[in-house]
Amino acid sequence: MSVDTHIYLSHDVHVSDVADVMGILAGLPKGEDNFLGFWTCVVKGATVKNNSEPACCTIYLEGDMVDGELNHHAFYSFETSNYKKPGEAVRMISVRATPFWIAMGIGLVKFFGGYVDFYDTDAKGKDFEAPYPKDIYNCPEDCKDFDDFQSKKLNLKALTKKDIQNAKKLSGCLE
Repeated sequence: MSVDTHIYLSHDVHVSDVADVMGILAGLPKGEDNFLGFWTCVVKGATVKNNSEPACCTIYLEGDMVDGELNHHAFYSFETSNYKKPGEAVRMISVRATPFWIAMGIGLVKFFGGYVDFYDTDAKGKDFEAPYPKDIYNCPEDCKDFDDFQSKKLNLKALTKKDIQNAKKLSGCLE
């Protein structure tokens, strides 16, 4: 049986934004593009693909990444209940429990708000938690809020080797 890390995000995040932030944190190239007259932050090598389960998709990261790998993938669930607060809808990302993914989870939660369960097999459910961001709405659709959110993504920095080492120490990860 493998041990997974579960990353829980608010119900209002867009999976495409999660893929972008994951790509940025992983060190994939980012830049600006025009979408319907609005500028957007785009990340080369971060893609979302449907899979056979209608409530899930897979996020793929491909390219030179901060951990030296060329590809990673994560399962993203749209219909997860927060087991700590029954009835609260959340998005969950399920990945292998490695220092890279634990650091990624911490970075995602710092950006979007939520929490990370480092090991799905232990009794502790919330190993790292950050509040919902008060400065920026997670799913803006127009005008200044949209521009501010795109700027927040564009200004986000990639994880460092130190971040990954800190995640390893924080979690007690053996890998």
